[in-house]
Parts: sequence; C-alpha cells; structure tokens
Amino acid sequence: MRKIKAVLAAALAAGMLTGCAGSGEAFEPESSSIYISGEGKLSTATIDTFEQKDYYKEEGLRAFAEEKVSEFNQEYGQEAVTLTSCSLEGGRAELVFEYGSPQAMVDFTAASQDMENQVNSISFGTVTELADQIMGYEGSWLKGADKKTVSVEEIAKKGDYQVAVIDSAQPVTIHTEKEIRFVSDNSVLEGSNKVRTSEGINYIIFK
Repeated sequence: MRKIKAVLAAALAAGMLTGCAGSGEAFEPESSSIYISGEGKLSTATIDTFEQKDYYKEEGLRAFAEEKVSEFNQEYGQEAVTLTSCSLEGGRAELVFEYGSPQAMVDFTAASQDMENQVNSISFGTVTELADQIMGYEGSWLKGADKKTVSVEEIAKKGDYQVAVIDSAQPVTIHTEKEIRFVSDNSVLEGSNKVRTSEGINYIIFK
C-alpha cells in the first residue's frame, strides 16, 4: 500500500477512526485527485476504502495525519502543507491537504509516495505568459465545451486565461474550480471541471 494510504491503514489497524469533518466544500472528490482553486491554490485528496468497524475513532486518524504533516513542515522549513479536512463515512476514509506552493505539493506527494497525486512538476501562468510553450506544443488542442479540435491561434486570443502545466510520470486526476476551456489533446476531459492527464506534459486552460 502506498505510504500516504498507509496513514489510513495504520490508523484503521489501531482502531482509531470514526469520522472527522472539515472545510473544503468546493472540492468533493470521488477518488484521489488534485484540486486547483480559483486563486491557484493546490490541494490533494487521498481516499481509501476499509471494512467498517464500530470501534474506529476519528481522533487517531487526524492526529496521525497531522503528525506526518508536522514532520514534513519541520524539515521543509515552513508551513508548506496543511491538513484541511478528514472524513470517514460508509467505509470510505478521506484526507485533504492544502499546499503553500506547487513545489510543496510535488515534494510532499513524493515524500509520502502518494503515486495517485504525484507529479514531476506543476506550474501556472496566463496564455500570454506561456505563449511560447503553447505555440510549441506539437499536438492538437481540444475545446472544453464540446471536445472539438481548435486552432492554437484561437487559444492565443485568450491572453488572460489561466494555464496549468502538469508534467507527470503517470496519469493523475485534476479538478478545477474554474471552468476548463481548453486542454492539450493528451489529456482526457471528464467534465467541465475535471481532467485525467497522461504521461508527459499536459496543458489545462481555464477561466
């Protein structure tokens, strides 16, 4: 089991869980995934299932996860990661972490071996700021509304649209608070605010 999911497994084995609630109404993941807020804040959800037991306690899961966050922040030298919520309901355990920077997310998911949310890098900019990268992409572009192919010239007109550039060694699921307008054709649109990336560099354009 992956290390971050081992946090859940260890807590379950110790009989620690019941259910804990927190904030984050805008992020309601069905599976482990990365969330990009309207302000560009990054969060990840780590989700696992378990056999329901009446004696599981919530407090242990939160304390265990917060200990892992504290250990990482002490080594990182800043409040790079925050545990924003945890929940346990119907045999489903969920931890949501928020990050102070894209690099903090990259480093924490790597340190915790969270392969479902691990990427090589993630960065942001506007279409104008990243024009050279966008124009240099050798694949096609898809429009978020209907998944039809669009020209890079059409995208270039949307200078103030936000761009997320994700480089990943394996597919990851991305949720965005703002509507996805365009994606590179190596990404799979799964809704107006959800994308499944592929291996390599993926572009998500939203506003």
